[in-house]
Amino acid sequence: MRYKKNNYVFIRKENDEEYLLYNSKKNETLLMNDIGYIIFEFAIKYENLDDIIYNVCKFTGDDIDSAKYTIKNFIDELIDKEIIIKVEKYE
Repeated sequence: MRYKKNNYVFIRKENDEEYLLYNSKKNETLLMNDIGYIIFEFAIKYENLDDIIYNVCKFTGDDIDSAKYTIKNFIDELIDKEIIIKVEKYE
């Protein structure tokens, strides 16, 4: 499964550690820290969940087994809030 950023989402960097994401269609905001933003960026960059988890952990130095459920749950939250959208691989 691949993900892309919702076209209605706008991103503003608040400071070195926080990002504000605004979904203009739903009129909702989400404030995330720098690690959350890395997960968001990697979710739209890599082809599947395993690659996303591997690369986030490689970037942060976290243990894959310890972090995989947290990363997956955060991606599920991004989907629920319509920050990212599931797409077919070759769309």
